[in-house]
Amino acid sequence: MGVKTLSWVDSIDLVLEGTTRAKSRALWPQGVVYRSGMLTPQHVRERGSVMMTSLAMALFDTYRYYGRAEALVAVESALQINGVEKDELLRWVAVLPRAKTIKEFRELVEYASPLSESPLETQARDNILVAEIPGLVKLEQQVPFRYVTSWGEPKVGRHDMVINDVIAVGADGKCKWADDWKGVTREERERERWAMHGDKVLIRASWEDVSNGDLVRWVREAIALTQGQNQVEGRTLLAMSTSA
Repeated sequence: MGVKTLSWVDSIDLVLEGTTRAKSRALWPQGVVYRSGMLTPQHVRERGSVMMTSLAMALFDTYRYYGRAEALVAVESALQINGVEKDELLRWVAVLPRAKTIKEFRELVEYASPLSESPLETQARDNILVAEIPGLVKLEQQVPFRYVTSWGEPKVGRHDMVINDVIAVGADGKCKWADDWKGVTREERERERWAMHGDKVLIRASWEDVSNGDLVRWVREAIALTQGQNQVEGRTLLAMSTSA
């Protein structure tokens, strides 16, 4: 299906069509997990001679077997697939078999953003919103800005998120890899300089920053810094972490 996941997938979940109970765990082959439940024909698909569950069923199974964080990454990744709109996905969810947590899963789909372009962006946005930070009144994603490279070439970049119009967040892992690392670093610094035009506060976050709570703390501090002001002096709030 091409759906991204939060964690590495090291096992295959199997369920038989119809209403079945999973085999005893002692009979499972290595790398295979059998699931109990009801799988109706309308939620069975064939792709490359391989039988699999429908997208809606696969996402719901991710939610009930692996939890909210894993499912949110999968749902937002699915919304990046051509032809998959949130309204359509909600219609598919509406015809899933009745099951525990289906209501919570539907609410998760409604909450999901079609604009998150990576699992890191999904996690970053979710952590910020779930934290219910005082003063956070607006969060936009994929906000364009114009900049000029060190060679004088005009380009258009995008902030992963802009909060309250003045805080730009880049959930990009901080590092850009290429053979010409000096050139990459130079261009990144040039992008940052232009990204702070208009007196924006700039925050760049890695996986570690998102998972250990630093990103939420930085956003909280930035909101406190800018609250009640139309503009603030452009600045970068964080130093590159040792994981960068």
